[in-house]
Amino acid sequence: MKTIALLLFPLVLSGCLLSTAPFYTEDSIITDGQFVGTYEKDGTWIVSTAPNNPKHYRIMLRERNEWIELEGTLFTIDEKIYLDLKKEKENPSTAEDLAGSSQVQFLSKILSDSTHAVLGISIDEDGITLFGSDIFAIRNFRDSFKPKRGRMIVYDERLTLTTGTEESRDIISEAHKQSGLFQKPIFLKRKLEQ
Repeated sequence: MKTIALLLFPLVLSGCLLSTAPFYTEDSIITDGQFVGTYEKDGTWIVSTAPNNPKHYRIMLRERNEWIELEGTLFTIDEKIYLDLKKEKENPSTAEDLAGSSQVQFLSKILSDSTHAVLGISIDEDGITLFGSDIFAIRNFRDSFKPKRGRMIVYDERLTLTTGTEESRDIISEAHKQSGLFQKPIFLKRKLEQ
C-alpha cells in the first residue's frame, strides 16, 4: 500500500502547472491557521508560518534522510483557494535513478530555484487535500488555450508559463473552468499532537 501512496504525489504533480512568476498578488494572499501543523503521507510534512513573513508558510517535507523546504503561499482566484510553492532549500538523495523516487527527489526535480508550482487546496481539521493535474489534462489545456502574452512551454509533460503574474492568474481561472486541471486529489492526514 505504501508504494501506491508514494506514487500518488508525483501523479498529482506529473502534469503540473509551473510559472517563472508567482501565481499570487499581494491582495489575493490569504492565511488560514488550520494550515499550520504536521501532516503525514509517505513522509512528514511540517507547515509553519514563515519566520520573516506571516503571510507565507514554510513547508518542510522530510522523507528518510532527505528533506526539502518550500515557501508556500495560500491565495484565491474566483473564490477558489490555491497554494503557490517555491523551493527554498533541499537535501535530496544524489541517486541518479529516479525510478521509485521519493517525493523530495520529485519536488527537487520539478522546482528550479526560480520556478513556482500551483496546486488547488482544501484545508480542514482532518488534514489538507491538494489538487493537481494529470498529464492528459495538461495536454488538453495546452492544445486548447493560448496566452495573450508570454508563452506556455511544455517540457517533460509540465507546462511552464512565462507570462506575468496577472496573466498567469487569468490562465489558472480559465483552466479551472474549461479543463480537468486541479482535479487529481491527494490527502495529507493531520498528525494529532501527543
